[in-house]
Amino acid sequence: MDTIGATVKCGENSRFSVFEPMNDKTRKAVVVVNFGHEEEDAEVNIEGDQSRKAELCIPFQKDTTVLLPAKIKVPARTYAVLVQLKDR
Repeated sequence: MDTIGATVKCGENSRFSVFEPMNDKTRKAVVVVNFGHEEEDAEVNIEGDQSRKAELCIPFQKDTTVLLPAKIKVPARTYAVLVQLKDR
């Protein structure tokens, strides 16, 4: 599991991994997985500019835009994906 490029504070039943596209080293995505039977809080920060926005995607929920560092709730037995948004 690669955790370089992000800081995640989460519960004992959660794990995270950082992904970087091969053709764009300026953006990252973080996947936080909750293996537990209850919702867990997590604070996700992707290294770099603190004011950057990210898209938060959780299955069966509407995608939202959040500011980093983001405080999120990860439902039980599922995951959350945060993808850095490009500056326009």
